[in-house]
Amino acid sequence: MDKAIKLKIYQDLANYKTPTSYQLRESYPLPPFSTVIGMVHKACGFTQYVPMSIGIQGEYFSKINNYQIMYYFHPTAKYEEVRHQMWVECSSLDRKIGINRSPAVLELLVDVRLIIHIKMKDAGRLEEVIEKLKRPDEYISLGRREDLAYIEDVKLVDVEETDLEKDYVLPTNFYIPAQMKKEGQMSGTLYNLNVTYKVDKNGFRKWNREQVFYASRNSLLYGGAAVNRDNDGDLVFFVEGVE
Repeated sequence: MDKAIKLKIYQDLANYKTPTSYQLRESYPLPPFSTVIGMVHKACGFTQYVPMSIGIQGEYFSKINNYQIMYYFHPTAKYEEVRHQMWVECSSLDRKIGINRSPAVLELLVDVRLIIHIKMKDAGRLEEVIEKLKRPDEYISLGRREDLAYIEDVKLVDVEETDLEKDYVLPTNFYIPAQMKKEGQMSGTLYNLNVTYKVDKNGFRKWNREQVFYASRNSLLYGGAAVNRDNDGDLVFFVEGVE
């Protein structure tokens, strides 16, 4: 039996941007693991990766599209009149930094409710994380910086692995490791989601990804599947972050 943090979050609006969408900035139906890990590290003030496993489930009421003007820039990109529409003065570099401006449409999820489980490799840090989530130094966001995350509840729970004795109808939407699909135990939409990353010698992020299925509410999980369940009775499907 393991100990884990159980976090209940509400967001009135959120966008968990898919990396291949641009003009229409589509959203994943649930936040990717990297987004949740980043939220935890930001709230706790961690400056290096702290190993953890994440389980994500939840739902939203509807979707809307929001028209916005987006601003794009690189902190060292020198302003060029033929390339940039705007500029800002950078005193540290003693030059103008170029800015591009473009319209975009964002897909926003409305009335998002999430249940997130966090299992730490170093279980001794669980209380530290709980305390920071309860009393963060600044507001917590999940998705975009403006996507405020209201923490409705955070507590420590016991999580135990068990086998389902019979077919189980999922009460909400889940990210479930793809291995369960290979074993013929569930169905859903396949995603290849970012989890953790390392920075290479050129300063680029090299992502570790995990294949998961997005299983929607009322999907069937077949009996005999090995699952984790917390002491509230909620199922948990962990994905482990790679160091």
